[in-house]
Amino acid sequence: MAPIVFVAKPGLSRWNGWLIPVSALLCAGPAMLLFRLGSPSLASRAFLVMLLAALGTQVVKRSPQGFIAVLIAISPVQQFLKNIELFHLPLLSAFVGLGFYLVWHHGTWRFLFKNTLLLFAVTTALVYWWVSFLATGAYSSNLRSLELVLSATSVYVLSRHRSLLTAALTGFALSTFCYGLGTYGLSDRLGMATLGERVYGNAILMGTSAALIVLVSVADQGRWLWTARSPWIRAVIGAGALVCLVLSGSRGGWLTVAVGLVLIFSLVAEQRKHVSQISFALCLVAATLVATGAAESVRYYFAKTVDTETTFAKRTTGRSEQWGLMPRLLHEFPLGYGPGSSSASSVYYGHKALNWHSLYLHVGAETGFLGLGILVCFLAAFLGKAAGHLRLCREVMPLLGIAGYMTIGLSVSAFDTVSGIYLGFSAIALELSCAYIFRMGTLQCSYSSSAA
Repeated sequence: MAPIVFVAKPGLSRWNGWLIPVSALLCAGPAMLLFRLGSPSLASRAFLVMLLAALGTQVVKRSPQGFIAVLIAISPVQQFLKNIELFHLPLLSAFVGLGFYLVWHHGTWRFLFKNTLLLFAVTTALVYWWVSFLATGAYSSNLRSLELVLSATSVYVLSRHRSLLTAALTGFALSTFCYGLGTYGLSDRLGMATLGERVYGNAILMGTSAALIVLVSVADQGRWLWTARSPWIRAVIGAGALVCLVLSGSRGGWLTVAVGLVLIFSLVAEQRKHVSQISFALCLVAATLVATGAAESVRYYFAKTVDTETTFAKRTTGRSEQWGLMPRLLHEFPLGYGPGSSSASSVYYGHKALNWHSLYLHVGAETGFLGLGILVCFLAAFLGKAAGHLRLCREVMPLLGIAGYMTIGLSVSAFDTVSGIYLGFSAIALELSCAYIFRMGTLQCSYSSSAA
């Protein structure tokens, strides 16, 4: 077998590396503290002020890649707070960040446009939103699809600056922990909070965020975290993510981690011992939390899932009923009920004012067999690229990214920033200049000069 060589860009200084995680902590910490004290509106405003200060610092430093890194780092708390007063902040900030990057780095236009698969995803999302807007008259209809592709593109662009990406993911972990501490005890599931008569947040956001941290702390010897050279810090981050994952009660998050660990164990022999340790730690954390009474919701949702006397519809919180309705909808509307019609079609067929609780159901209901065909081909192309990347570069995280996104799509529409980060990891496999390891033969591989 040809030898493997590590090829990496010059790393960040220790100060620049920790600036991104510290910025995430300063944005998320005070905001979630204010939220916990019962001031959601004040929390969102404090978050916005601190975020503008952090982004302004990157503008002063003339660092568009740092600007994007901050946005990735604070995404869990930003997603949590956006429904309070920051409704379209994730979309606007991602648009501004990528625009800043493209204007500052002129050569990046060619780098992006030669990636036909990612360009197709962005174009399709834009057309999908525009048609939905024309059909419904509501600009917010399927607007989150743009949030998804802009988030994925941000990760793809930042992968050319690998040290900044690792710093951003470390900040993402800190932001998730602040999110967890800010909502702990305010609901039966971590990531949700009940203040007065209003319920904030969603357990799946906590579940998918924590699941991502677990995967990046395990995959590829943990080098996706800025703290990779310190096994103890990486272990603490991974343990904290496991606790958040278990307490979220998010079966989608649990399944995402399970699929990721199975893939690592099956495909990367040198990491099997580490995966076994993480699996044991996950079981130990879950058992400890349940035994101490700190996670009654975990016991409830786990029992609900495996209880043979419970109907399948109740086990899946009604999602199985929606899957059962899809054949009838596709039979009557082969091209779908129409873009932007998710809620209307769900009411018509399911008699419930609920959106379709799955990426595949959502796309099928709105665009029929045509949309499902495009989605399947798109995911298959990313999956194939990620598998090829694993064989060539021995990096498993891009494969975990697309597998995680496909898994998340089983239970939610997966049109959000955190899901976009999963998809962005798979996009790393689309361009060799984004890779960290290259298999060497007679060809000398290295980063392109435009990425330096």
